[in-house]
Amino acid sequence: MDGSSALTLPQGQVLFSNFFGQSSFSNLAVVNKASLVKVPNDTPLDLFASLGCGLQTGAGAILNTLNVQSGSTVAVFGVGSLGLSAIMACKIRQAREIIAIDIQPSRLELAKELGATTVMNSMEGDVVRKIQNICNSNGVDRALDCSGVPEIIETMVDSLGTRGRACSVGSNKPGTRVSIDLHRHFVLGREYVGCHQGESNPHEVRSLVVLVFTLLISFVQMAPFLIDCYRRGQFPVEKITTCYDASDYKRAFEDIESGKAVKAVLLW
Repeated sequence: MDGSSALTLPQGQVLFSNFFGQSSFSNLAVVNKASLVKVPNDTPLDLFASLGCGLQTGAGAILNTLNVQSGSTVAVFGVGSLGLSAIMACKIRQAREIIAIDIQPSRLELAKELGATTVMNSMEGDVVRKIQNICNSNGVDRALDCSGVPEIIETMVDSLGTRGRACSVGSNKPGTRVSIDLHRHFVLGREYVGCHQGESNPHEVRSLVVLVFTLLISFVQMAPFLIDCYRRGQFPVEKITTCYDASDYKRAFEDIESGKAVKAVLLW
């Protein structure tokens, strides 16, 4: 900071604040122009308020980082807002097998509604063996962790087949480490790569080739692309979004904690 500020409270107190450059518990926010995305006037902002982080992160991990292709097999570990966005993106990319793994039956049912071809409760049986049986191979082509839990990440990497690729978008604390079978990782040519916000520049999608009806799109902007998918019925974010009055924020937190709501949006 250079000591200057464009904002003050009514009592004259100077404000210095920035949270992730894309979200705020306020009805007004001053942001860097790089964080702004121009959208059509009729865009339902209550549905797409979450696009800047969770939704584009989950979808971007599939479209960009993992670059899922038609006919691929994909496993998504954890189907909250990130995972369900990823499930929808897998369907857009026409993956052959879309496997959703979680411990909440209601989330798994929603994942199935949004495009998962198989759902499984990770508390019931050997997840890796089940995935291998579903894929009819030594593992899955692509895998995404949305939990940030080390044990789940280890299971995810173990579920990869030959030349499989995995990444994580679930948050974890600094210093978190996981254990990987280095021999199998080497022999099978597996990849476990980093992923920040799904490598999603809000203004573009890299290496995106997706068949929408009979139209081939090779280069589009990420936010407008997902909004367009919504309009086509391919990214039904209304099924994972619950809106609350801003004064009712405590109930929003409680519903997220209990699993009653997937993605909560506060409205002023």
